[in-house]
Amino acid sequence: MHLPSHLLFSAASFQFTFSSAHIPGIENSIADALSRFHWQEFRRLAPDAVVYPTSTPEHLLQNLSDPLLELQC
Repeated sequence: MHLPSHLLFSAASFQFTFSSAHIPGIENSIADALSRFHWQEFRRLAPDAVVYPTSTPEHLLQNLSDPLLELQC
C-alpha cells in the first residue's frame, strides 16, 4: 500500500486523476511480452507504442520518495 498511498497523495496535491483496472494475465499479452523481455512480440502487439520511455517529472519522484510524506499518509 506504500505506492498507492503516495500516488493518491500526489494526485490530490498536484490535481491529476488516474485509474487502474486488473487485467487477467491470460488477456494481457502486451504486459506479458514486456515482463518477459520479448521485444519483438511486444512490437507486434503494440506497434504504435513509443520507442523511448516518458520521464517522470523530478518533483513527483521526490514526492514519492519523501520520508516525511509517509507520516502524512
